[in-house]
Amino acid sequence: MGPRTETHDKVLSAKSLKDISEAYGVWTKTYDQDLLENFGYQAPA
Repeated sequence: MGPRTETHDKVLSAKSLKDISEAYGVWTKTYDQDLLENFGYQAPA
């Protein structure tokens, strides 16, 4: 797994569903790039 990011911190420290929803809402813009390039995910063949 790649380095922990600000998004991780926001999700892990969320106090409400609203906090989590906002964090994931921001993350949607870079999710694919984070998953494939930053975290090294490889889809099953």
